[in-house]
Amino acid sequence: MERSRGQIILVAAFALAVVFVALALILNTAIFTENLATRETVDEHDAIDLRATATDTGDVLLRATNENESLNHDSSTLVGTYRDRIRAYSQAEINHSLTRGAVHHVRLDGTHNGTMLRQTNDTTFESAGGDNTWPVSSGVTNVRRGQITVTNASTSTPVVFNATNGSASWSVSVQGSADGYNVTVDPVAGTTADRSVDGPAVVLRPTNGTVNGTEMDNLRVQSQFDGPFDLWIRNGSTATGTYRLIHDVPYADLDDSAFDGVDDPTAHPAIYNATLSVELSRTDLEYATNVTVEPNGPEPR
Repeated sequence: MERSRGQIILVAAFALAVVFVALALILNTAIFTENLATRETVDEHDAIDLRATATDTGDVLLRATNENESLNHDSSTLVGTYRDRIRAYSQAEINHSLTRGAVHHVRLDGTHNGTMLRQTNDTTFESAGGDNTWPVSSGVTNVRRGQITVTNASTSTPVVFNATNGSASWSVSVQGSADGYNVTVDPVAGTTADRSVDGPAVVLRPTNGTVNGTEMDNLRVQSQFDGPFDLWIRNGSTATGTYRLIHDVPYADLDDSAFDGVDDPTAHPAIYNATLSVELSRTDLEYATNVTVEPNGPEPR
């Protein structure tokens, strides 16, 4: 009887030992899994943060390069200036990341050159030669940072900003009214949209589709065409204001006879967009990707 009782106690003790070992293994596995998951999350966040920072910094540097350098430089000098600024930014990233046991590297992989068109003085929307209706540019595929500000418009004949590919046409027109302006969008397909705008000025953003900050149907010009289109201004003498846009036709390919080198309106070389190569290197992680920098770029078609 005593022997049986001793055997039962021995078996029970052995069973408890097995249970404790199993619990220890389960606990260790859970801790390992949690650590692994945490490490993977940290790795992912490091890569995402670098990508986001490189994109934002590249955006700021591209804006500054186009705004401050394009007036006095050709396209190759403009790209060289932007490349130097990306290199300086990359070196700052390297110096900072080395203190954390990593190497962050960003380089300019390529650019698509374009043209900046603008009128900065509040005057009529005529060409440099005084043409009332005139071609602004041809063979355009994409436009970004488009903004037209109309400060005064005829109540009888609207100024018209037009895009056409020869067979289809899109336009937005602005006509003066007693309280402000009437804006009309006539799309390639769909219904014509009208809007009344009160106040001293109307601001059209035909690349993000807003009038004085409010969305308007079919105002996004780049969504109207599947291929290249030409830009026109019609009845330019019937309204005054300013405009600016960057499109993807290189300045070297632009017929700039309608623009002036000094007075409004002017055309200048610009970088339409840029591709950056982003790399992160650590003993436990290798990450590489490309990002496209296109400030205020249009939505994909």
